[in-house]
Amino acid sequence: MVVTVWKVPKLFNGHINDVIGRFAVLILNRPINIPAKYVVELWNKACLRATADGGTDRWYKFVSLLKCQSELKQMHPDFVSGDFDSIKPDTLAKCKENGVTVIPTPDQDKTDFTKALEEIVKVTRNELDSVIVIVEDSGRLDHIMSNLNTLYTTSEIFGNSCVRLYLFSTETLTWLLPAGSHEIQVPLSFVQCEAKCGLIPLGSSCVVSSTGLKWNLEKDKMEFGGLISSCNTYSKTCNGIVTIETDNPLLWTMSLVMANN
Repeated sequence: MVVTVWKVPKLFNGHINDVIGRFAVLILNRPINIPAKYVVELWNKACLRATADGGTDRWYKFVSLLKCQSELKQMHPDFVSGDFDSIKPDTLAKCKENGVTVIPTPDQDKTDFTKALEEIVKVTRNELDSVIVIVEDSGRLDHIMSNLNTLYTTSEIFGNSCVRLYLFSTETLTWLLPAGSHEIQVPLSFVQCEAKCGLIPLGSSCVVSSTGLKWNLEKDKMEFGGLISSCNTYSKTCNGIVTIETDNPLLWTMSLVMANN
């Protein structure tokens, strides 16, 4: 049996690339509230840096508030894409003046998020291990749901490659577990402080079994209108290992415990 191993990106003590490999970072159109040192670390270590439409304004606002802009290896994104209905005209002009690649993606049947991922695939030729998307999971529910929907299209976007897509916000890290068996390696600090986690059967019903959680599942059918696993946490005896087996794609979301140093 093939088991997919997931290691939580070590945003808490460096060495990001040791865990998620070669990665791109994408900024969506939400306020950037993640502590600056983590955003800077991601931006500096990424092999590709992109912003989606109004996310470009969010990025430059973040840069303007940095105490030391010289911490950034590069100030500007590698490319900005979108239908450009939300980016400020002067921001778009600034990008062009500074040599940023501007990619119009006018298709209204897809979100700017989805289209930006498609452009990342073209630019990197799928030579990526991960994409980390910086986006808050608060605010407009329609945006939240469309972002989660994009997670369910990753196989279509990335094809046969095994690119892993993470949604990173101030308090949570979320990704999609494809059908199959998974092992999630959770930092022991998360276990010790009983950080929350959840398994959400958003796309379709799922039959799920788990170990390592306070409230485990044993071939339980999960679906909206029935059972979901929210506000779960880790077993004190799990040693940082959670296993999950699911017959359909399943959202995994976990609260983050960030280091203070």
